[in-house]
Amino acid sequence: MPKLLALLTEAYGGGGGIAQYNRDLLSAIQTMDEVSSIYVLPRTGEGDSSHSKVRQLSPKISRISYAHEAAKIGRHLRPDIIFCGHLFMLPLAIMLGA
Repeated sequence: MPKLLALLTEAYGGGGGIAQYNRDLLSAIQTMDEVSSIYVLPRTGEGDSSHSKVRQLSPKISRISYAHEAAKIGRHLRPDIIFCGHLFMLPLAIMLGA
């Protein structure tokens, strides 16, 4: 069953519209039987999901620490799907997907 890695600016713990959009999207994805687990790497926002498939990791505010953490998670997790939640994260998502 596919594992998903979501590279996001914020999701659980965030209060803005982007965070709400990401929470809504992840809530919809987690209902799909085809997805086994969702790992969320946010830039900001501390919080937990109430969904059993969703695990939000600790935020990494600096770009370098975020890229390092994403690479580490990508090597360990080997996600089948990488969701890029912001255009600035696209090069990182491409690198992880290669």
